[in-house]
Amino acid sequence: MKAKAIRFLALSLIILLLAGCRASGISDAVPPRPVEVSPELADQAWDKLKSIEAKGEFSLTLTEGEVTSLLVSSLEEKVRENPLQKPSIWFENGRVIITGKIVNVVPLTLDFLVVFSPYVEEGLPQLKFNRLWINGWDVPGFMLKFLSRSANDTIAEIKLKAEVTEITVEQGSISIKGYFSD
Repeated sequence: MKAKAIRFLALSLIILLLAGCRASGISDAVPPRPVEVSPELADQAWDKLKSIEAKGEFSLTLTEGEVTSLLVSSLEEKVRENPLQKPSIWFENGRVIITGKIVNVVPLTLDFLVVFSPYVEEGLPQLKFNRLWINGWDVPGFMLKFLSRSANDTIAEIKLKAEVTEITVEQGSISIKGYFSD
């Protein structure tokens, strides 16, 4: 029953989104370089995350391959019927770009692209969605604002044990600095 409800909600959302979308391509948004994915890169990312002690200041830098590999390995381990196929994550001068395919949620395969800019506000990481593309259609600006607001509200509700002071996205890597609060 739960799966049917999720599919119904997903299909309803897609229909609403398509009502205000415009057709376009994604080739202009996707960097031309491939993202390497491997178990070794996932382990490398886990090692970096584990090396941060839960006290004092921290600085973390991850590559595209490490983050994509971490996502792929985590989904393979924890999600029985993984709906995300062929994900790729790029870091590109202030923006994070994610592409992939969503399967087995609605009756058709959904190719997607998400572009967002992370930033820091009052010690919290925040997201500004710049673009959401689904099967050839760009989601309208009002939906991007809604998604940004929803994501940022969710981040605030999580009550992170760390304050983030800086997020830097450069070509190929993301760096996060901050400190753990008591």
